[in-house]
Amino acid sequence: MATAGTGPDRGHRDRGLIDVAERCEGETRTQLHRLSTRMQQAAPQVLIVAD
Repeated sequence: MATAGTGPDRGHRDRGLIDVAERCEGETRTQLHRLSTRMQQAAPQVLIVAD
């Protein structure tokens, strides 16, 4: 027995969501890269301030 969100018709019902996720993927990757870089830059500063 298939539960909600599983089964052969799932892709059809979720197509709109999949389209949005695919369109946003590049921007999201860029934002995550910028955030990661900023965290790496800020980490040494946090250690200095904490002392």
